[in-house]
Amino acid sequence: MKREELVSLLNDLHAVFRSDDWQKVDARKVAEICRLAANTINDMVYLPARASNPSTSRQAAKSVQVRSGTQRHRLLQTYLDGPQTDEEAGNASGLRKPGCAYWMRCSELRQGGFIQPVGLTRTASTGEQQMVCEITEAGRIVARRLEYAG
Repeated sequence: MKREELVSLLNDLHAVFRSDDWQKVDARKVAEICRLAANTINDMVYLPARASNPSTSRQAAKSVQVRSGTQRHRLLQTYLDGPQTDEEAGNASGLRKPGCAYWMRCSELRQGGFIQPVGLTRTASTGEQQMVCEITEAGRIVARRLEYAG
């Protein structure tokens, strides 16, 4: 199911429940719409690779899932505060320390579609320019879900 179809179905369902006809709604149809919505949202959030991509790309996309308490999760939470570089996110999350490859976790978050470059750079502590990234809608959904689950 495409995102537009999902939004249309959910809007129709919302309109029915706001009307006086909601008692006439078939509970099985509501359950089916909810199941389709959950599967579609799950695919958008957890499988950023297209179905037409090779299986290796889809497997890589699955491997960048964000789980509560992980380095990816800690970094993703920092992006809720606004756009930043990998180094800034590493500092804000407390992960910028010896032995922690926070920049690789940021790269995985970009690969997974949870953060994205904004087209700006900032000077890092090394004197090199680093791209500035912001959280995406998929990233916000995951961050909120993990925040409430934790």
